[in-house]
Amino acid sequence: MLCVAIAQVWVIRAAPETLLLDAIIEALLYFIFAGGLLIATFVDLEWMEIPDEVSLPCAALGLLSAPFRAEPGVWSAAVGAGAGYLAVQLIFVWGYERIAGRRGMGEGDSKLLLMIGAFLGWKGALFSVVAGSLQGVVYAAFALLTGRKLKPHIGERVIDGEVIEAPEEEDETRVGLLKLPFGPFLALGALEYLLAGEAILSWYFGLLR
Repeated sequence: MLCVAIAQVWVIRAAPETLLLDAIIEALLYFIFAGGLLIATFVDLEWMEIPDEVSLPCAALGLLSAPFRAEPGVWSAAVGAGAGYLAVQLIFVWGYERIAGRRGMGEGDSKLLLMIGAFLGWKGALFSVVAGSLQGVVYAAFALLTGRKLKPHIGERVIDGEVIEAPEEEDETRVGLLKLPFGPFLALGALEYLLAGEAILSWYFGLLR
């Protein structure tokens, strides 16, 4: 479904002067990008980590292909990748760990934002963070109100879809904290911007007038 949507945007709706080969190549690049987001999403949901084997090669592909894509441009791609990575890494990984003693986000999230910025530019990276955060808060509120667990407490394991308490001796020095993977929400925001970013922003700013 994502491939069909991408083909619709970059091939079917391409500007009349766009060469068919150029449109197909650009669509293929975004196929890879969307596939990377899907892999990152389901691995993060299952294991609470985002593999570097997905985010780093995709980030490199996004930066290398930026001169040959219509959007977002080389400058925007470079700024989006660099600023997105550093913002998360400095503030939510290293800074939060120094203040609170634990990380607010994982390094996988900063590398995922590096990948998103490389493909979507600084506007897409910023949109992904804001939209992902809002949708993450909505999901967390819904989960807490309905009594669902966001993720197992530390000291618990998931076996065949069921939460199993860890032995007491394994959990004596651990604090039971609920954890919510942020990667899926970043990926969701990125896909929203990729397929309908301009329409969403136009609608939002129209509400403010």
